[in-house]
Amino acid sequence: MIKKLFQVLVSVLAGYAGGALALWAEFGEQQVLPGFKTNSSYTSLRETKYIFVQATAAYQANMATQANSSTILGVMQNNPDVGEAMTIAVAGLSKVVAGAAITANDIIMSNASGRAITVTSGKIACGRALEAAGADSDVVTAMLFHPVRWGDAA
Repeated sequence: MIKKLFQVLVSVLAGYAGGALALWAEFGEQQVLPGFKTNSSYTSLRETKYIFVQATAAYQANMATQANSSTILGVMQNNPDVGEAMTIAVAGLSKVVAGAAITANDIIMSNASGRAITVTSGKIACGRALEAAGADSDVVTAMLFHPVRWGDAA
């Protein structure tokens, strides 16, 4: 009986570890912001994984809608419904949904739909595209960093 219980426990832990290692292999190390939920006054964020999100209230967030807002938090890693917990990557590697064509190594920001576009002066830079996006809706890998107002450095 104890042997069987131990085997089940080891099997569950091995499955969890394998899943965690697979996620790490895809993204590398990420810094994640815990405790945020989707804002209940907004529409569902289902099917919008990998978009930029911004704080809307205490521990509430929604799709980023302003490229020059200092409330941008990072990139949502899951597909929560209204009022559900969201996982927000704030630094490290992440997938992002492109809002237009992006060249590899471009510094990126959010557009009005939470999608990544090439940063322009005076806006909030949130990361660097590590691969090119050919068009709107492409999903590419980016290196996220903490949001900072971009001064058009070369």
